[in-house]
Amino acid sequence: MTVSNTDYNLLCMSYKSTRRQWVKLWVNEWLDGTTRFELTAAQRIVWVDLLALAGRSRFPGFIYAGTGEGEKRVGYPIAYLAGVLQMDEVALNNTLKLLLDKGHITLEEPVPEQYVIGIVNWEKYQSEYLRQKAYRKVTTKTTSRLPVEGEVEVEVDGEGEKPRAQTPRAMSHNQIMKANRLEKEAVVAAEVNVGSNPAQDLLDDLRAKKR
Repeated sequence: MTVSNTDYNLLCMSYKSTRRQWVKLWVNEWLDGTTRFELTAAQRIVWVDLLALAGRSRFPGFIYAGTGEGEKRVGYPIAYLAGVLQMDEVALNNTLKLLLDKGHITLEEPVPEQYVIGIVNWEKYQSEYLRQKAYRKVTTKTTSRLPVEGEVEVEVDGEGEKPRAQTPRAMSHNQIMKANRLEKEAVVAAEVNVGSNPAQDLLDDLRAKKR
């Protein structure tokens, strides 16, 4: 059975995902392990796609539609999976059976040609995401805005108490240089004005003109 473009679009729209953004791929095992020799290039692509689907699933590590009566798992039709992976149904069936034989997946068929796929050792190899997820939550809660130079922090000890200002932060190099320059200008201005008397200066000028 083939899947039309319309059917494929409808199937993709029905797929609900979680917030997982990545799955781990162990490079040594992937490049040098038995999978490299047990599967063809096309079959290895299917295997990686299954890992991605299992990571995006509402049931991490498993690929199936949901649960029905008596909490029984409802598998995806092979036509749906072939449409999502954009491949031929026969080739997909053969690849799934091979992955099952090699111990990479579990495969349940509650209804003919409707599969519940599980990734073997999912928790062992993909647990890093859950550990980092907890770390990301803690980091998000504890991260605060970096202080701005020159700000004065205000500390409040308890309810109803007035905020107590802390000592301002040390001045930057530019601020120190500017303060020194202003101080020198003030000293020079003071030296020029020491002992000066505007009225006396005006009188001296008039006397000099009469001469």
